[in-house]
Amino acid sequence: MDDFENIKELWNSNRKLNTLDTGQIQTVIKNFQAKKKRNAFLNTIFFIACGVILPLIVIFYKPLLWTTTFGEILIAIGFLSGIALKFRTLRNLTQDELKSNRDFLENLIIKSKQKGSKMNWHLIVSVLFLAVGYGFFIYQEVRDNQFHLILTYSGITLFTLVMFFIFRPFVKRNSENKVQKMLDEIEALG
Repeated sequence: MDDFENIKELWNSNRKLNTLDTGQIQTVIKNFQAKKKRNAFLNTIFFIACGVILPLIVIFYKPLLWTTTFGEILIAIGFLSGIALKFRTLRNLTQDELKSNRDFLENLIIKSKQKGSKMNWHLIVSVLFLAVGYGFFIYQEVRDNQFHLILTYSGITLFTLVMFFIFRPFVKRNSENKVQKMLDEIEALG
Protein backbone atom coordinates (compact mmCIF):
# COMPACT_ATOMS: atom_id res chain seq x y z
CA MET A 1 0.00 0.00 0.00
CA ASP A 2 2.99 2.31 -0.31
CA ASP A 3 1.73 3.52 -3.67
CA PHE A 4 -1.32 5.25 -2.21
CA GLU A 5 0.73 8.36 -1.55
CA ASN A 6 2.14 8.16 -5.08
CA ILE A 7 -1.32 7.92 -6.59
CA LYS A 8 -2.49 10.83 -4.46
CA GLU A 9 0.44 12.89 -5.75
CA LEU A 10 -0.40 11.76 -9.27
CA TRP A 11 -3.94 13.07 -8.94
CA ASN A 12 -2.84 16.30 -7.29
CA SER A 13 -0.11 17.03 -9.82
CA ASN A 14 -1.44 19.24 -12.62
CA ARG A 15 1.52 18.44 -14.89
CA LYS A 16 0.89 14.70 -14.73
CA LEU A 17 -2.88 15.01 -14.96
CA ASN A 18 -2.58 16.80 -18.26
CA THR A 19 -0.45 14.02 -19.74
CA LEU A 20 -2.71 11.18 -18.58
CA ASP A 21 -5.68 10.00 -20.59
CA THR A 22 -8.51 10.47 -18.12
CA GLY A 23 -10.75 8.16 -20.15
CA GLN A 24 -8.37 5.26 -19.55
CA ILE A 25 -8.14 6.08 -15.85
CA GLN A 26 -11.92 6.19 -15.62
CA THR A 27 -12.11 2.80 -17.35
CA VAL A 28 -9.66 1.24 -14.87
CA ILE A 29 -11.54 2.68 -11.89
CA LYS A 30 -14.96 1.71 -13.27
CA ASN A 31 -13.76 -1.86 -13.92
CA PHE A 32 -12.45 -2.06 -10.36
CA GLN A 33 -15.72 -0.75 -8.97
CA ALA A 34 -17.79 -3.11 -11.15
CA LYS A 35 -15.83 -6.18 -10.00
CA LYS A 36 -16.11 -5.12 -6.37
CA LYS A 37 -19.85 -4.51 -6.68
CA ARG A 38 -20.42 -7.82 -8.49
CA ASN A 39 -18.59 -9.73 -5.75
CA ALA A 40 -20.51 -7.91 -3.02
CA PHE A 41 -23.81 -8.63 -4.81
CA LEU A 42 -22.99 -12.35 -5.16
CA ASN A 43 -21.96 -12.53 -1.49
CA THR A 44 -25.21 -10.84 -0.49
CA ILE A 45 -27.28 -13.27 -2.56
CA PHE A 46 -25.43 -16.24 -1.03
CA PHE A 47 -25.92 -14.87 2.50
CA ILE A 48 -29.64 -14.30 1.89
CA ALA A 49 -30.02 -17.82 0.45
CA CYS A 50 -28.43 -19.28 3.57
CA GLY A 51 -30.68 -17.07 5.69
CA VAL A 52 -33.77 -18.34 3.87
CA ILE A 53 -32.88 -21.92 4.75
CA LEU A 54 -32.88 -21.07 8.48
CA PRO A 55 -36.69 -20.65 8.77
CA LEU A 56 -37.14 -24.00 7.03
CA ILE A 57 -34.91 -25.64 9.64
CA VAL A 58 -36.79 -23.89 12.46
CA ILE A 59 -40.14 -25.07 11.04
CA PHE A 60 -39.18 -28.71 10.49
CA TYR A 61 -36.87 -29.29 13.45
CA LYS A 62 -38.62 -29.89 16.76
CA PRO A 63 -36.51 -28.65 19.68
CA LEU A 64 -36.52 -30.62 22.89
CA LEU A 65 -34.24 -28.30 24.87
CA TRP A 66 -34.17 -24.55 25.41
CA THR A 67 -30.62 -24.51 23.99
CA THR A 68 -31.92 -25.37 20.53
CA THR A 69 -34.35 -22.45 20.49
CA PHE A 70 -31.70 -20.12 21.94
CA GLY A 71 -29.28 -21.28 19.24
CA GLU A 72 -31.86 -20.60 16.54
CA ILE A 73 -32.32 -17.08 17.88
CA LEU A 74 -28.55 -16.43 17.92
CA ILE A 75 -28.18 -17.82 14.38
CA ALA A 76 -31.06 -15.59 13.21
CA ILE A 77 -29.41 -12.56 14.81
CA GLY A 78 -26.12 -13.48 13.11
CA PHE A 79 -27.80 -13.80 9.71
CA LEU A 80 -29.79 -10.58 10.08
CA SER A 81 -26.66 -8.76 11.19
CA GLY A 82 -24.71 -10.19 8.26
CA ILE A 83 -27.43 -9.32 5.75
CA ALA A 84 -27.54 -5.75 7.11
CA LEU A 85 -23.77 -5.57 6.69
CA LYS A 86 -23.97 -6.85 3.12
CA PHE A 87 -26.68 -4.33 2.19
CA ARG A 88 -24.64 -1.53 3.74
CA THR A 89 -21.63 -2.66 1.71
CA LEU A 90 -23.70 -2.58 -1.49
CA ARG A 91 -25.00 0.88 -0.60
CA ASN A 92 -21.46 2.16 0.03
CA LEU A 93 -20.26 0.71 -3.28
CA THR A 94 -23.13 2.42 -5.09
CA GLN A 95 -22.24 5.71 -3.41
CA ASP A 96 -18.60 5.25 -4.42
CA GLU A 97 -19.69 4.98 -8.05
CA LEU A 98 -21.26 8.43 -7.82
CA LYS A 99 -18.06 10.04 -6.59
CA SER A 100 -15.50 11.62 -8.86
CA ASN A 101 -12.38 9.58 -9.56
CA ARG A 102 -10.29 11.83 -7.35
CA ASP A 103 -12.74 11.57 -4.44
CA PHE A 104 -12.98 7.82 -4.91
CA LEU A 105 -9.20 7.37 -4.80
CA GLU A 106 -8.80 9.68 -1.80
CA ASN A 107 -11.56 7.80 0.03
CA LEU A 108 -9.84 4.52 -0.91
CA ILE A 109 -6.61 5.82 0.61
CA ILE A 110 -8.37 6.81 3.83
CA LYS A 111 -10.13 3.44 4.09
CA SER A 112 -6.92 1.54 3.48
CA LYS A 113 -5.16 3.32 6.33
CA GLN A 114 -7.87 2.37 8.82
CA LYS A 115 -6.78 -0.71 10.73
CA GLY A 116 -10.14 -1.76 12.16
CA SER A 117 -13.32 -0.48 10.59
CA LYS A 118 -16.83 -0.76 11.96
CA MET A 119 -17.77 -3.13 9.14
CA ASN A 120 -14.87 -5.41 10.02
CA TRP A 121 -16.03 -5.67 13.64
CA HIS A 122 -19.63 -6.05 12.50
CA LEU A 123 -18.59 -9.06 10.42
CA ILE A 124 -16.67 -10.57 13.34
CA VAL A 125 -19.69 -10.20 15.63
CA SER A 126 -21.97 -11.75 12.98
CA VAL A 127 -19.71 -14.79 12.61
CA LEU A 128 -19.49 -15.14 16.39
CA PHE A 129 -23.29 -15.07 16.68
CA LEU A 130 -23.49 -17.77 14.00
CA ALA A 131 -20.83 -19.96 15.64
CA VAL A 132 -22.17 -19.63 19.20
CA GLY A 133 -25.74 -20.05 17.95
CA TYR A 134 -24.78 -23.22 16.12
CA GLY A 135 -23.09 -24.46 19.29
CA PHE A 136 -26.32 -24.05 21.26
CA PHE A 137 -28.42 -25.39 18.38
CA ILE A 138 -26.42 -28.61 17.97
CA TYR A 139 -26.16 -29.36 21.70
CA GLN A 140 -29.45 -31.30 21.68
CA GLU A 141 -28.02 -33.78 19.16
CA VAL A 142 -24.55 -34.28 20.66
CA ARG A 143 -25.19 -34.10 24.42
CA ASP A 144 -25.51 -37.85 24.90
CA ASN A 145 -22.17 -38.79 23.32
CA GLN A 146 -19.13 -37.20 24.99
CA PHE A 147 -16.89 -37.83 21.96
CA HIS A 148 -19.33 -36.12 19.56
CA LEU A 149 -19.75 -33.26 21.99
CA ILE A 150 -16.01 -32.63 22.20
CA LEU A 151 -15.55 -33.10 18.46
CA THR A 152 -18.42 -30.73 17.61
CA TYR A 153 -17.33 -27.92 19.91
CA SER A 154 -13.71 -28.34 18.86
CA GLY A 155 -14.85 -27.98 15.25
CA ILE A 156 -16.85 -24.86 16.04
CA THR A 157 -13.89 -23.36 17.90
CA LEU A 158 -11.53 -24.28 15.07
CA PHE A 159 -13.92 -22.76 12.51
CA THR A 160 -14.12 -19.51 14.47
CA LEU A 161 -10.34 -19.32 14.88
CA VAL A 162 -9.73 -20.05 11.18
CA MET A 163 -12.26 -17.37 10.19
CA PHE A 164 -10.67 -14.80 12.46
CA PHE A 165 -6.95 -15.53 12.13
CA ILE A 166 -6.65 -16.98 8.61
CA PHE A 167 -9.64 -16.18 6.42
CA ARG A 168 -10.16 -12.56 7.50
CA PRO A 169 -6.48 -11.57 6.95
CA PHE A 170 -6.49 -13.48 3.64
CA VAL A 171 -9.53 -11.54 2.41
CA LYS A 172 -8.01 -8.26 3.55
CA ARG A 173 -4.70 -9.05 1.82
CA ASN A 174 -6.57 -10.10 -1.33
CA SER A 175 -8.53 -6.84 -1.29
CA GLU A 176 -5.33 -4.83 -0.84
CA ASN A 177 -3.76 -6.69 -3.78
CA LYS A 178 -6.74 -5.82 -5.99
CA VAL A 179 -6.46 -2.16 -5.02
CA GLN A 180 -2.72 -2.28 -5.66
CA LYS A 181 -3.31 -3.85 -9.07
CA MET A 182 -5.73 -1.06 -9.97
CA LEU A 183 -3.23 1.57 -8.83
CA ASP A 184 -0.47 -0.10 -10.84
CA GLU A 185 -2.68 0.01 -13.93
CA ILE A 186 -3.28 3.73 -13.38
CA GLU A 187 0.44 4.38 -12.86
CA ALA A 188 1.21 2.42 -16.03
CA LEU A 189 -0.98 4.83 -17.97
CA GLY A 190 1.21 7.76 -16.83
